[in-house]
Amino acid sequence: MRFFHSRVATEKDDPLAEKWGDVMKRLMIVTSVLIATLGMTHSALADAAPPEPAPGDSIQTGYIDTKVQMVSENVVITVGDDRAYVKANFQLRNQGTSEESFNVRFPTGHYDGYFEIVTVENFAAFVDENPAAITTITQPMPGCAYDDPLCNIPWASWHVVFPPGQTVAVDVIYQIRPRTNKASPFGDYWYVLETGAGWYGSIGEGTVTVTLPYDVTRFNTRIEEARSPSPSYYVISGSSIIWRFRDLEPTRWDNIYIETISPPVWRDVLTAREAVRINPRSATAHLLLGRALSASIDHWGYIYISADFAVAKEMLQEYQLSLDIDPNNDQARQQLANLTSWVNDSIKFQNWRATAVANSLKTPADSTLTVTPLVTFSPTLKPDPSATVLATVEPSSQTHANELYLPIVLIVLALGVAAFFAVRWYTRRNAG
Repeated sequence: MRFFHSRVATEKDDPLAEKWGDVMKRLMIVTSVLIATLGMTHSALADAAPPEPAPGDSIQTGYIDTKVQMVSENVVITVGDDRAYVKANFQLRNQGTSEESFNVRFPTGHYDGYFEIVTVENFAAFVDENPAAITTITQPMPGCAYDDPLCNIPWASWHVVFPPGQTVAVDVIYQIRPRTNKASPFGDYWYVLETGAGWYGSIGEGTVTVTLPYDVTRFNTRIEEARSPSPSYYVISGSSIIWRFRDLEPTRWDNIYIETISPPVWRDVLTAREAVRINPRSATAHLLLGRALSASIDHWGYIYISADFAVAKEMLQEYQLSLDIDPNNDQARQQLANLTSWVNDSIKFQNWRATAVANSLKTPADSTLTVTPLVTFSPTLKPDPSATVLATVEPSSQTHANELYLPIVLIVLALGVAAFFAVRWYTRRNAG
């Protein structure tokens, strides 16, 4: 994030203008500090994001005055090595007394945020188990301006007849790519439920299931803190995360989001752990497990997810074990030195940030606010008292911090803008 300020040409000749300029600069500095300390769950969103792939979507009617209701929607998203495979079944019932016949459509394209339209892959549709004759049309995304060319995306369209009082089964299959970043082994997937809001009434009932190639844990899927799956009413069963709903009139708040690790990366961890179990006295096995664990952590700046801190602890222990078994293992020694420094710096930063937020929220009426330990490390991390405990604000207080974040920053920015225009007015008046 970059901050800009303007310098008026006559400022250097006017002591008052120069003073206002200093005030402006200080306000911008205060703003940046507030963003750093209060933006706990917003910091990742402030960075440049990678291009967004096309998400999964519900089908749309494209026909407003319909009596056809989506009585059920069942979606299975199977995560593979570099993509997810989506199968969705929609049971559509004509609740009216007359036959309806129109084109059902599905958005196969999506604006990626970087001036490109990306599409789902290998899309196919079926009506009562019979392959549908699909045509591709170009229409704006919902909510976009018609004159914006980036809003015009491809849609799959096919004709369906809905007899009165009968249910028609529509199935779609396709593949979607995760949104990824080179600094992270994790990628995120979206399934957009809100596009199913155009049917008659509410969605009667539905299930969305995301299935991984292994059991879901906090180490291979973000299921805690600010990056947990949404909506929050999911359940975890073995290798699946499941959302169930009934009588849903979907909005964007109902769209499904999940962030999970790249399966090849997690398989490397599982394989390396098995190798250590089989041969616990192998320096090479411990070294390879340390590398696999390192590859499974976000390396974008500091560590800030508690699960990553736990993995980092195991990673450092594996490098230390490799070095204990083979004191001449230079690779283990170098990795241990570099990554210990990184982990310690991350702990110090998180302690500072959590303490700063806690202190900023303390008031006479709220004197019970505390900072609690989240992760404690073994002596592997060096005897540094200031870097042994990661602190965080209690969840209720963290919510309070996020609620305060936006209004405080807006107030400071407003003061800065007011100061800027005051300087311009003053210097122009003197110049005239």
